Amino acid sequence: MKKYLSLFAILIITFVLGTNVTKAQNNPGTPGAEENPLRAEMQNLRTQTHADILQKRTEIKQQIQTMREEMKQKMDAFRARIGQEKDAVKAKIEELRIVGRENAMQRFSNVLDRMHELKNQVDTKIDELNTSGVDVTTAEAFSATAETKLTEAENKIVEINNLLTTSINELTEENKTTIRTMTQATQTLITEAHQALRDTVQALKNALKLKMETNIQTNTTNDNE
Repeated sequence: MKKYLSLFAILIITFVLGTNVTKAQNNPGTPGAEENPLRAEMQNLRTQTHADILQKRTEIKQQIQTMREEMKQKMDAFRARIGQEKDAVKAKIEELRIVGRENAMQRFSNVLDRMHELKNQVDTKIDELNTSGVDVTTAEAFSATAETKLTEAENKIVEINNLLTTSINELTEENKTTIRTMTQATQTLITEAHQALRDTVQALKNALKLKMETNIQTNTTNDNE
């Protein structure tokens, strides 16, 4: 939780700095405030790319929601079968098994939801700073890496959930081994995605610093002329 709070803190700092850059950029006396055809062209291209990313993200989100609903339906069906079980001990064991699997799936879902929330905030800041004239190329590359890692993690979780909902019976040793391997891979992907987001924020801070220093130098030069 501390590392998520740290990332939020960095985002707040970035927002404050971004506001200063926006003010400087909107100042009519600031060089570069006039329209640049090349910048406009790059902006259009970036907007199109961003729109494609948003569309893809929406599709993935819908797929995830569908998957979660299917998993819930399977669990509900298992519970219906447990309700018909005459052996009370067996029914209790099966119920505990279902609860354990549901908790495991929910934990993964919660982590990924938090990661996507963080990424959305970072991407929003990228868009804002890009509009302010800050070079966000490096930040966008790191953000794209985070997107890829999260998508791969989602795919792993789908595979894990499929194994957990195949049957109400105890998992085979082969399935247990597979789940352990995929769980470790998922955790690694999530960690890598988180690091990519931290790198994104750092890239934004560096770009902001460079932009502000350039503005200061330019304004100083103009004042001395």
